[in-house]
Amino acid sequence: MIEPFVSVVIPTYQRAARLERLLSALEKQTYKNFETIVVDDGSTDTTRDVAKNRPVKYVRLPHRGRVYAKNYGAKEAKGSVVLFLDDDGIASPNLVHEHARLHGPSNIGVVGGSLFSPRQYPNVAAQQDRKRFLKRIWDIVVYLGLKNETGRILPNGLTIDNFEPKGKVREVDHVPGGNMSVRKSAFEEVRGFDLCYYGVAYREETDLCVRIKRKGYRALFNPKALLLHERRLPKNLRYYFERSDNELYFVLKNSLIKKKRHWLSYLMWDFKKGISVCGITNLPYWYKAKINAMRRVRRHYVSESLVS
Repeated sequence: MIEPFVSVVIPTYQRAARLERLLSALEKQTYKNFETIVVDDGSTDTTRDVAKNRPVKYVRLPHRGRVYAKNYGAKEAKGSVVLFLDDDGIASPNLVHEHARLHGPSNIGVVGGSLFSPRQYPNVAAQQDRKRFLKRIWDIVVYLGLKNETGRILPNGLTIDNFEPKGKVREVDHVPGGNMSVRKSAFEEVRGFDLCYYGVAYREETDLCVRIKRKGYRALFNPKALLLHERRLPKNLRYYFERSDNELYFVLKNSLIKKKRHWLSYLMWDFKKGISVCGITNLPYWYKAKINAMRRVRRHYVSESLVS
């Protein structure tokens, strides 16, 4: 088996305690042929001290967002494979190995692993259980027969995730951004993550997968590459507005919806989601985010035409 050199890139912001736990887990990896790069996105806590006390490469940047930090980390990477991990996770001992072993064939561009909430965080597990239940209901009612799919992009631009630690390695349309590895040559070929994804940067990893697959590479999901994820969803509306904005930008930019009936399906889903998240009184702000997405798509294509 060829053991590629892997560069583990961890973008982080104001999460010193969680970063320290992740770095401790990486030191216990069974796979040793890798480096760790911590990209500090302008933190003001003890992130610097945590990183300096570990055998990692530490890079500090002014606060410019997670997507910029990821791209900068990939630029600093020496490995032929770049593994992006969220700073609020705990890596299983064989996580790096499970990513590296699938990057042998030259046509493998992306590998994703499982994101799973450990039961020792009951509040997080409950959040994800509720989200997973509602997601399954949506799958069954609207897309009957797709409920067991993994990493699927649907005709109306929406996605099915189901990145659970079960089953076999399988080919997918997209992978989770908090536990994904990319062949560096493919990453550079598509010029990395799109910096137009801002704030919470929702769907920037899905966008990257779409562009890499269009170059002829394959994307795989490996349920054995396990990252225990201690994610807590914020309660402020700005978070959901940014997610909504980035999601529509992803759909429009990649021209995913090609039929009117799929557009109708997307708009109905988006309207119901807007009401459930922010209520009727805040719907104008919800759709203001949509207008922002359309403007960013226009800027994207203008810049692309200038480059070409």
